[in-house]
Amino acid sequence: MDPFQRLPAEIIQQIIYYIPDFVGLESLLLVSERVQAIFQYDPCLVGLEDLLASTYISTMPDIPRKFHQVARIHSQSIGYGTDGDDIDSTSENYHMSSATLLQMIQIAAQIQRLACACLFTMRRNFCNAVETHLALSINNKDFAAPPSWIEEYRTYWALWHLRHYSDLQKPALDHLSFDDCTTMVQNPDTYAAWNGLTSNESLIPRVEEIWAVAAVLADLGLHVSYGSLRHHQQDEPPEALWDVPQGTPMPLISSFKLPLQALGYPVWCPPPVPDATVINDVWDRIVQASSIPSLVSMFFRTQVYDILIARRRTAKCMQDMRPYRRLGTFIWDAWRVYSAGLMLFRVGKIPTPYGGFIEPSGPGLDKVRMMQTRWAALIGKDL
Repeated sequence: MDPFQRLPAEIIQQIIYYIPDFVGLESLLLVSERVQAIFQYDPCLVGLEDLLASTYISTMPDIPRKFHQVARIHSQSIGYGTDGDDIDSTSENYHMSSATLLQMIQIAAQIQRLACACLFTMRRNFCNAVETHLALSINNKDFAAPPSWIEEYRTYWALWHLRHYSDLQKPALDHLSFDDCTTMVQNPDTYAAWNGLTSNESLIPRVEEIWAVAAVLADLGLHVSYGSLRHHQQDEPPEALWDVPQGTPMPLISSFKLPLQALGYPVWCPPPVPDATVINDVWDRIVQASSIPSLVSMFFRTQVYDILIARRRTAKCMQDMRPYRRLGTFIWDAWRVYSAGLMLFRVGKIPTPYGGFIEPSGPGLDKVRMMQTRWAALIGKDL
């Protein structure tokens, strides 16, 4: 018997608004015909904005916009044109049918499962690498801590961009000429401009987060292709995204369904948003701006990668981003990476999350060399 059968619709509405994640909401829809009927036949009872406000999505910058963009693609009322503004519009005034709303709940639940699978995999890979190659460098065991809110946010941000970009391909192919399709979907400059992925006409460093998540999805068994619509290629680019032309296309994913062999990963709801404190700011656990990359990304690039390349050191292993993507390098917060012995602070006393301070390491090429050696060792390489 459906336990919700005798409940008034208004009570069910309040229950729905207390569910903080989409996997939970999807599960409720699957077990209760009464709840599903409310969505299908009384869609006004469950407002989209109220629904989003009750979930973790409302706490993650830029992701509500991506939700609306994906919804417009799947909405039966969308009109396709050659003007990118149509696809990019996030107006809440368009009509969303109950069928589209139900589909978006399924899509959001799917992304939540993928985010958990990606975070679980990256964390496992990172912990194994640290314990295997950097056992003597570990500062504390927080390198293996559960994902922080900012790490969850970066993973969801990357997944929603991948979903939006990949979903754009099919309607463009169905409704537009090939030339228009190329203009709307495969012109990376256009897509990047729509979605805040460029700054001063170059890709923002955060784009590497998208490639990292795409790489993990490929390892989980999803089909990820690179290149243009005309020239798909299966090989993941080894170069760092800050070294590739701005016109490099986004990864395309034909299906976001986890294959059978990849089912069984734990699923959870992201933790609450951390308070805007000095400690959370220092350790990169809160969002400063949606275009700013992680502190770890900036440290890796400026203190490890760029110095080696500028000095023309023989360090090809450091130029291949593929193993680093699978370790979650560009996703993790600074405290996790410091705990593994992979970050230094040159000046100032740095407060820690558990009280006390970290003394600055001071300047010195020996410190830089040590960091470079550890980052190479993380992927089992020597400089």
